[in-house]
Amino acid sequence: MMSVKIYEQEINIIGKRDTWKYFTSIFDVMDAVRYYRLATKIILEEKTKENKDISFGIKERREEEKYSFLQGDLMPFADRNVSRLFLNSLYVKNFYQYSRNAFDYVSHLINEFFIEDNEKIDDCDFYKAYFKRKYISNDSAKKWIEEVFASEEFKYINDYCNQIKHNYDMGIRHMLDTSTFEISCQIPEFEKGGIVYSSEDGLKKMETTHEYVAKVLVAFIEIIRDYLDALQDDGGAACTN
Repeated sequence: MMSVKIYEQEINIIGKRDTWKYFTSIFDVMDAVRYYRLATKIILEEKTKENKDISFGIKERREEEKYSFLQGDLMPFADRNVSRLFLNSLYVKNFYQYSRNAFDYVSHLINEFFIEDNEKIDDCDFYKAYFKRKYISNDSAKKWIEEVFASEEFKYINDYCNQIKHNYDMGIRHMLDTSTFEISCQIPEFEKGGIVYSSEDGLKKMETTHEYVAKVLVAFIEIIRDYLDALQDDGGAACTN
């Protein structure tokens, strides 16, 4: 999904070899959030199809599912049964945690590429980088972190992850439309820091969050790309930060 390329070789040339792990972590996040969103979608689609088949008499509900809670919530996995509701709760939790982690990975790159040595941040994370943004030498990187910090999308991701730390089961629930037999995954209303977030269709919310995370990560990688291109235009000068 990344439309711009960064190569390990050029990172090594400018003396930033140790930062490559943050680039690979960002790429891993892109794969992870895509996987968790698609896995949730597949579970909901399979459950919807099963509901229709049972309702139309095409198949019968398995005996062990007749007594599950919610009824029919179980699905076979290897030699055991596992709850679809549990899997969706896990996938939504992991989706948002990976999304949040991406911003910490970017903050490490900002720290290494755009903050002077005497102002480098120990144990850097997104918030520490934001509050030391006056030391960020690259105007585009500074603007990027300010816009992300102010965005409603980042606030939701951050507050959801902080809330889940104190309440593992956020009450993710399945909702059945009895007219279409379609099953949906709902993220419940929650409150954090005085902000009340309304209940959301889980899959739709994951899709919009995925679009946002992909957009801002690509935008930051483009900032790094422009920085590397500028170094090359200057005759391959070594990074001085």
